Amino acid sequence: MQNGDLVHIPQDVSLWNYTDNGSMNVVKTEKPITGIFLREDAANTLRVYVQGRESTVEKRHVYPMEYTAC
Repeated sequence: MQNGDLVHIPQDVSLWNYTDNGSMNVVKTEKPITGIFLREDAANTLRVYVQGRESTVEKRHVYPMEYTAC
């Protein structure tokens, strides 16, 4: 995947962020969502832009979206 690619994130996947005071904010997706791939964060996590903010997600839960020409 390249920076800016659209990605699919299924329902019931954890997205997390670290706050300024060092605590972790975790949100689970309530339905499948579309995000924007930003970069690989570590060996098994990615940074994505979803729901109006940058979040970390496990790589195994992120799928590139297919583009089809009309």
